[in-house]
Amino acid sequence: MPRACLITRRRWGAGQSPDGATAGSPLFSRLAAQAGLTLIELMIGLLLSSVVLAFAFAIYGRTAAAYRDQRLASETQDNLVAVSGLIASELRRAGFLIAKTYRMAPATAGTIDLRALEVNNNAETEGSDLIRVAYADTSANTRVTMTPTPCPVTYSMGATNGGFQAGDLVFAVRMDDPFLGQACALTISSITQVGSEFRFAHTADGVFNIANNPQCNPLCTTGDWFDSNTVLARAVMRAYRILPADSRGVLQMSPSGGAVAGDWQDVALGVVDLQVALQLFQAGNLVDEDADGNPELDWFSSDNMETATGEIRLARLSVLSRSLQNAIGPATTTTPDFCDTARLANNNQGDHCGIVLPGTSPSSRYRSE
Repeated sequence: MPRACLITRRRWGAGQSPDGATAGSPLFSRLAAQAGLTLIELMIGLLLSSVVLAFAFAIYGRTAAAYRDQRLASETQDNLVAVSGLIASELRRAGFLIAKTYRMAPATAGTIDLRALEVNNNAETEGSDLIRVAYADTSANTRVTMTPTPCPVTYSMGATNGGFQAGDLVFAVRMDDPFLGQACALTISSITQVGSEFRFAHTADGVFNIANNPQCNPLCTTGDWFDSNTVLARAVMRAYRILPADSRGVLQMSPSGGAVAGDWQDVALGVVDLQVALQLFQAGNLVDEDADGNPELDWFSSDNMETATGEIRLARLSVLSRSLQNAIGPATTTTPDFCDTARLANNNQGDHCGIVLPGTSPSSRYRSE
């Protein structure tokens, strides 16, 4: 049976809407009020929205930039505090147990005496100082019970292995007056147990000691090593510098005190200057070099730190750090003065005066990248 389709047609009269509302009726009035926006109204709305969004993005951009600058400043400050704390702690330990000096015998230099704290002024000719510290770490130590008598010292005996391992660098230190603190550096080449004691062999290593260890002869002449007044303790020798010819400002540390070539390790970035000044007590000195009224107690801050004699009473450290990115903030034309121009060689800061920034190359380590 064929299917039928039903088609319905509807007509609207004049003034009548599809919903059946006639002109003037309440329904027709409501429908007329629902008319859309004109093109001009749309354009005005878009313009106002754009202005509001522009203000919003501008505020966001300024807030984000301020946050970034604050973060850079905070990171730079944290870096400065960490680096200063690290080196300051090393300066405080310098000379622990080994008094003022120690002796070593590198293969290329013969027997030399070194101070527990040494400063190479203007290292690498870039203004920054190089710092060397040495001290004993008693976390590994043993009292010597016997050595060959008389010198040379080729081995020593201890009641315990002291926590040492073959290859350790140690200080042999006299612990009796009037020789308290006299020390020499030795390498433990091997450790063997002999009965209830331990034998530490001290053969040449080509860096810190040579055959027969002449650097330790003074300890033999001041008393027998096996009189229980000599102690072996782990030696700590470290050096700090800023890597030369590198605009990043790379702080480096040498775990051998700079004795082993090429063992510098990167510690931090953005450190652009290290300055040290030393206050020395010189008994009987009549020249008041820092003009403070006390000729026996003077500050040294230049090349004279390497040659001045006396007992180090104080060390002052100055560190300059910068951010690794540009930041919006108060501008400066020079770096801080780590010096006293009136007494460049005898002040408590250093001898590296401020660097003029506008005339400095953008690749200089004193400018942010």
